Amino acid sequence: MNLLLRDKARRLAGASAGSISVELAVTITLLVIIALPMVDLGMGAYTQMEVYNAAQAGAEYAAANPTNWTTDAVSNAVKHATSLSSITVNPAPPSPPGSCGCVVNGQLASATCGSTCASSSTAAGHYVTVGAQATYQPLLDYPFLPSPMTLSSTATVRTE
Repeated sequence: MNLLLRDKARRLAGASAGSISVELAVTITLLVIIALPMVDLGMGAYTQMEVYNAAQAGAEYAAANPTNWTTDAVSNAVKHATSLSSITVNPAPPSPPGSCGCVVNGQLASATCGSTCASSSTAAGHYVTVGAQATYQPLLDYPFLPSPMTLSSTATVRTE
């Protein structure tokens, strides 16, 4: 009787070896199906961060050089702040000093240079806005996303 049970146990163990291979193949396939879009969309999010950082770098360059920056110098700051080859400066920053304005409720409102801001009783400041744009081509086509995607960001800083 004991031999019979051992023989059945051996046959069952041998039969389960094939099912383990099938389960492993299904599991690996599901993991790839889940992980590939996550990595792809993560790369898109990283590219958007690169575009944002490039625009910020251009704006910071203009703020650090309030009287002697040029449009080309700011554009170079944007392009050198990232390794993205498709980065462009859009919109191109104006020549110094930029525009004047006052911050009202967290938004920049146009104002005459040298005037006093009503909301804060401070002088209107000189601001420059720098925009950056790049394209990202996803690895997969998603029905809810354009392909390629145009990613853009702007940064506005006070230059004085």
